[in-house]
Amino acid sequence: MKLPILESNRLILRPLKESDLDFFRTQYSDPLVQKYTMLSFQTDVELQDFYSRGCGIIRPDQFRILLEIKNSHEPIGSIVIENWDQKHQSAEIGYDLSPHFWHQGFMNEALTVMLEYIFLVLNINRLEATVNPTNTQSIKLLKKCRFVQEGILRQKYYYQGTFHNELIFSLLKDDFRRKNVQ
Repeated sequence: MKLPILESNRLILRPLKESDLDFFRTQYSDPLVQKYTMLSFQTDVELQDFYSRGCGIIRPDQFRILLEIKNSHEPIGSIVIENWDQKHQSAEIGYDLSPHFWHQGFMNEALTVMLEYIFLVLNINRLEATVNPTNTQSIKLLKKCRFVQEGILRQKYYYQGTFHNELIFSLLKDDFRRKNVQ
């Protein structure tokens, strides 16, 4: 699938390039990012696999968009769509942002653009997001974007020797349409 380049006021949202690997190596070595994404790369092979999955090379039901500052083209994070089931018109969304850019509205800006693309162009009806229960800023962001918390996925992930719960949220196309009509 050929992904477009999307823009917001301050950001460019674009498909991955191989030159982005250094950004992701740095991004996912940050303990603050790891805490909420539970991603880290031990080898270049793992990093290359991550890149290939994000480009839809290995898994056509998954793609990742890089977020970069419009003026400087500095990469600051990414958004992933995964487990895209075209038959049932559902998918999962995830995102990460470099801690230096937290609390500045960048992810809200990026999600606003991505949600429009997801619901209006990809024709997804149900979008899910899971979030670490301690990630209060991400929970606030999902609620601001009209996601509804559906429950807790108990011990969903095993990371660094510990099982971790995740909260599950969803946003339906009808909810998204109502938000944009108001």
